[in-house]
Amino acid sequence: MSDIDNLVKRCLAKDKEAWNEFVRRFRNLIYQAIRTRFSRTNFSYAMQDIEDVMQEIFLDLWERDKLMQVRDTEKIQAWLAIISQNKAIDYMRQRIYKTSRVSSFVEDSDSGEVKDLLETIPSEEISAREELLSSELRGILDAIIESLPAKARLVISLHYLHGKAHREIAEIMHVSTNTVSTIIRRAKIKIKNELIKRGYKDI
Repeated sequence: MSDIDNLVKRCLAKDKEAWNEFVRRFRNLIYQAIRTRFSRTNFSYAMQDIEDVMQEIFLDLWERDKLMQVRDTEKIQAWLAIISQNKAIDYMRQRIYKTSRVSSFVEDSDSGEVKDLLETIPSEEISAREELLSSELRGILDAIIESLPAKARLVISLHYLHGKAHREIAEIMHVSTNTVSTIIRRAKIKIKNELIKRGYKDI
């Protein structure tokens, strides 16, 4: 049993000493993941915002036993980064109304490239209709991404949510760079086709 595997098992058994060690070991990683997500979306945040998100994450991990979802403890850093950025996105969605920006994947009408919706929504005030569309689209995209195979979901999350390059993802997942590129390309095609099926042809 690896050191991390043992630490996770002890945390799930509510060993407070192990939990303190877990927090000490991964607090900075979680902090940086939240900060990266906030910064990439031009979200105006204070230190308290990061602390609030971190507190919610640690509540999920300790009190709500979310660590039970860890399937491979050797990849726990990538897993923690993903859930941290997802939690940061949820926090922003709750906080922002008129200037709401929702991270998702859409097709660029000029290049045909599937890109982050955050890059397509202007920072100035948007209408209630546009805000509703953004929220609806995010829900649809979440469902599409959730339907992808586990490996594809992880690759997509690492690439788009955590900003990892193909080479970095390959190293984390112990696969070739070509495999990562293929997974991302196929996932983009599926996302694009599913959006078209749902009537989002002009996004």
